[in-house]
Amino acid sequence: MLYSKLRDDIAAQSLNSGQEKPWTPRFTRRGASNAANRDTPDSVRNQIMRHDPQFTTFHHAYLNEIAHFDLQNAFLEEEKQSQLFRLVAHISLTRDPRATADMVPKDVWANLPPDPDIAELEEQRAQLKQGNYRINGHPDEKQIRKLTEDIRKKNAQREKRAVKEYHRIFQLKIKAVDLMVTLCNKRETVKRDRIRQRTNSCLPINTEPLETEHKTLYSPARFPLLMHAAQCSNCISNKRLYQEERTFTYCRPTVMNDHFDDIHLVRREQAERSGEKIRCEHPKCRDVKLKHINHFRRHVQEVHGVTLWTSEQVQQRRQRNAKRRHMAKGNCQN
Repeated sequence: MLYSKLRDDIAAQSLNSGQEKPWTPRFTRRGASNAANRDTPDSVRNQIMRHDPQFTTFHHAYLNEIAHFDLQNAFLEEEKQSQLFRLVAHISLTRDPRATADMVPKDVWANLPPDPDIAELEEQRAQLKQGNYRINGHPDEKQIRKLTEDIRKKNAQREKRAVKEYHRIFQLKIKAVDLMVTLCNKRETVKRDRIRQRTNSCLPINTEPLETEHKTLYSPARFPLLMHAAQCSNCISNKRLYQEERTFTYCRPTVMNDHFDDIHLVRREQAERSGEKIRCEHPKCRDVKLKHINHFRRHVQEVHGVTLWTSEQVQQRRQRNAKRRHMAKGNCQN
């Protein structure tokens, strides 16, 4: 291969890959020499590059023009980038002096009420010491030391209980935040207004058996397989909705089919076109894998008792809606 062809091919490929300047075969030799220059002494580098040590060939022709030094932070007298990386790579509790073992704020310790048992022991010790600091040779030295040890143990137990209680309260706060996030993720829907109207017009009579009261709110046992013909088989699995919205019953199956076609059918059609498996979203049918949409329609009808529109009916409805939109658009232009 001619050197000119190698040079031109490398230049073309480097420009096609997005490089600003065309590469040359010398680039690889320069990169190897600079890599060796950072990790080896000059004698080894010259041996690798076959340079005569008497001449400064490397510094004249091969030294990288880009300096590996954080000049900006050096001028600003701040930590260099390499030093920051080294600091992050060795993070520990000793790196942050504010970090403690219990992480209980100081105001919590300051507002902690005194322990009456500890106060009583301290009072007994003060009476025995009679204002003396040194107790060596004191007549009650043995009893004073025993009281001091008891006070130390009581204080340790008190601090341990305080830390444990603070951690418990902290975990409750975290749980409250998680519940608030879950509540905020609940989706507002149009069905909620209809549910409220229906609830206000009906007496709050509990028709469920008593044995179901202990079941959790979103357990699959609360959603039977056999559904009402006007219930949506997809909304029943949406945990972002309230239970009343998940089990909402439309006024007619036709209205439910309109809702299903407008909200849920498009996503299932996209999954079918991409070759993905279609599954039933009912809490008790999560493991059921279906091949296509018609298979899903048959499953919903046979297992859940909900009849969905066929593909022909869906297509006719979409054509009618498109025709109505076209007519409405024409009337607006006129």
